[in-house]
Amino acid sequence: MSEFGLAFDFPTKIFSLDSAQTRQNGVVYFTPDRRAKIGMFGFVNSVNDTPKRLLNRVADFRAANFTYVRTAARFFAASGKREGMIFYRRCNFAPRADRRVGCVFIDYPQSEKRAWDDVVTRMSLSLRMGAPD
Repeated sequence: MSEFGLAFDFPTKIFSLDSAQTRQNGVVYFTPDRRAKIGMFGFVNSVNDTPKRLLNRVADFRAANFTYVRTAARFFAASGKREGMIFYRRCNFAPRADRRVGCVFIDYPQSEKRAWDDVVTRMSLSLRMGAPD
C-alpha cells in the first residue's frame, strides 16, 4: 500500500502474491486452499478519529468474541473469534496532521491457532507507517 506508506513483513511462504484481490483502498491475499486470508488497506482519517474511537465505531462487539483489544495513541489492535475463525486487526495512525491510517488483518481457522501465532505477531510488530509514494 505504497500510496498510504504502509509496510509490514508479508509471509510470502504462506500467501501467494498471485491470489491478490484488489478491494476498496486495499488488497486481500489468500492461502492456496483459501482457508486463511491476509489483507491491508488504508484511508484518510477525515473525521479525526482516535484509535479507540475508530475501533468502537467499526467493531461489532456483539457478533464476535473479542479476546484481545489494545488501544494506544497511534494504533489499535484487536483479536477474537467468530464462526470458527480467529481474526486479528491492527490499524496504525500517522501523525495527526497527516491523517493517514494503515491497517492489516488476518483471518485463519481457530483450530490452527498455535500454527498462526508467530505469523500474526511478526506481521503486527512489523507494521509501519512511512511516507506515502
